[in-house]
Amino acid sequence: MRVVVDKHVTRFPDAPEDTWRSAINEIVNLNFPAFGQEVLPKLAPDLDHADKDTMTLTLGALYRPLLAQAAEYGLCPSNLDVVNFHFGIIARIRPLPQPAEEIFADKRAWFVDVFIAGLQAEAGGADPDAISESDLVKPNCRE
Repeated sequence: MRVVVDKHVTRFPDAPEDTWRSAINEIVNLNFPAFGQEVLPKLAPDLDHADKDTMTLTLGALYRPLLAQAAEYGLCPSNLDVVNFHFGIIARIRPLPQPAEEIFADKRAWFVDVFIAGLQAEAGGADPDAISESDLVKPNCRE
């Protein structure tokens, strides 16, 4: 995960939007957030508040350089919470219930595009609760 973040942070000045999209897609393809989603519920009952704070700080240290660069180029809000970002990715890559998974499995890239566009719209001052699909998805992203 650190390798993905470090690799992309240095690429932002040359192609910010392509770099942001590539970084998120690589994170999604690693399935690292989904792994955390599977493991965390098993560990959570045994974690105290300090352990949870440490996990949040670790997650922040991992994502913060990437989010800072994306925010600098207006691709995500500057105050984007790393936990929200992390769970936003999890929500995009979780398997859907059957038969939806069979129907929409090839639409995962579209879900990621909507996530990315939503972060950019929110960075531009849009109210995330008032954003519609047509505000987010560019015509060439639809299949």
